[in-house]
Amino acid sequence: MDIMPTFLEQAGTTHPTDCARESGFEKMRGRSMLAYLEGHSDQVHPHDQVTGWELFGRCGIRQGNWKALFIPPLGGPGIWQLYNLSTDPGEVDDLKVDRAYELSIARFTLTLTEHSISRSDIRIPYR
Repeated sequence: MDIMPTFLEQAGTTHPTDCARESGFEKMRGRSMLAYLEGHSDQVHPHDQVTGWELFGRCGIRQGNWKALFIPPLGGPGIWQLYNLSTDPGEVDDLKVDRAYELSIARFTLTLTEHSISRSDIRIPYR
């Protein structure tokens, strides 16, 4: 998602929707990573930015160090999982089994649902 904005900034140009709204092009998502790659910034996205996605029934949401993930059966557990990427970058320890994180799962599921309302390309499994 951030690759095209990075390439365009490096090339010194913009996406057609930035030039003419009547172009018929969909507005591009993502942010340029150029400042990060050149060492002028320590992050690409703000820490509080919410990013959600769905592809072939697999979906997730990420905000800061937290990531909630759903991988359907025949490849995954078929339930939502929760990871703290600052302490578990390999996504090994599912925190959903710890009752202390139930509120985090509920908050992420709600945020992903709200995110999907504005985007018709994300389907949410309710499990």
